[in-house]
Amino acid sequence: MAWNYLFGVLVVFSLLWIIAQRISARHQRMFRIFIIIFAGCWLWWRFSLFPFEMLLGLVGSLVVSFLFWLFIGRYNPVGNADDESITVIGLDD
Repeated sequence: MAWNYLFGVLVVFSLLWIIAQRISARHQRMFRIFIIIFAGCWLWWRFSLFPFEMLLGLVGSLVVSFLFWLFIGRYNPVGNADDESITVIGLDD
């Protein structure tokens, strides 16, 4: 088993799924299309060499993403960029 491919897929796709959860609503569609294109091209290219590692890495990344949502994402919803309640604290505050 090629552990470096498994770990690479796990890390890359976990980060992509977590970013997709935390991005603002108006950019989610564009980012999800990017993920589908990126994942499709990369997995199609590498799947023939290491199919078992790719599948385990994808399943593991989905589990990590779900756990992130379960423990952090549910309680801290993504804010709206157009919201007036966002405050910036500077040196004078």
